[in-house]
Amino acid sequence: MTIRWYRLAVLALWLAAMSWLAIRKIMPPFFSGEPPTYESADVDNRNPPVAWCLYLNEHRLGWALSEICQQSTDTTEIHSLVHFDHLPMEELLPVYLRAMARASTDAAGSVEMEVESNLITNSALNQLISFYSKFRPKSGQSLVKIEGNVEGDKLKLSVRVGNYDNPNIELPMPDSKIRDSFAPEMELRGLHLGQSWTIVSYSPLALPSHPMDMIQGRPPTEVLFARVEEEARMIWNGQLEPMWVVVYRTDTREGPGSDKNIRNRLWVRRAGTVIRQEVLLGDHSLLFTRMPERDATKLRDAHQEFQRHQPAAQP
Repeated sequence: MTIRWYRLAVLALWLAAMSWLAIRKIMPPFFSGEPPTYESADVDNRNPPVAWCLYLNEHRLGWALSEICQQSTDTTEIHSLVHFDHLPMEELLPVYLRAMARASTDAAGSVEMEVESNLITNSALNQLISFYSKFRPKSGQSLVKIEGNVEGDKLKLSVRVGNYDNPNIELPMPDSKIRDSFAPEMELRGLHLGQSWTIVSYSPLALPSHPMDMIQGRPPTEVLFARVEEEARMIWNGQLEPMWVVVYRTDTREGPGSDKNIRNRLWVRRAGTVIRQEVLLGDHSLLFTRMPERDATKLRDAHQEFQRHQPAAQP
């Protein structure tokens, strides 16, 4: 009788181990490739703004605000403003932009800089319509502006860097999600371990290192490979919660456990709320940490420029 129960116990343990192996290691690849939708998928006008504390290499650097506005039944705008109290130019900017940034801050009498982005989607179809992203002093003309419009199966881009303008960059419209790497993600729902997808990333602070690349028509975009690489735990609102860790890489030769080729990391609650986002720029880490909702509302009310820069809602 003892031997029989022993065999049953061994069988139960074996089945449990095999179930864990199938769920964690074998099954995820069969569910890869489904990218999360844009945040606009389940939005209404009551959604509060989302605010972030901004750190560079663990030192407080500024803040960011993000908000979703339903413009019509099918059209949604995702607006973001990243504010730098001061900009460490040597750490964040290509060499050819540093002199422009210094001249602009001197003219404006302030070292405050901003990255503003706006993305318009068809929320019913989960498709991009247009976007822009610009880098500028808090009060002054844009140093860099990137605009994109979808026309049929083409993505038409216009890039301005200082006085250099290239309005005729044309790409095949990618199937991937398109996003500004400096506009924090707010929601990534329906994630599971091992899930993977691709995105097209752009940013006025992630331009090629040489200006001739822009003048000659090199697209200011980069294809990134995203993957839910691990589970972690993080304290949020005073509670220790399980999180998905989503990693964006420039290629797939490196995987979980490697720090090579990483552009972004996201920590996402199981319900889909993005709590933290890290942007890696060379040896530097730019970290967005989500504020509580009440602090986000106060920050939005205190900074009228965020509301002023937002496109007006359509009736």
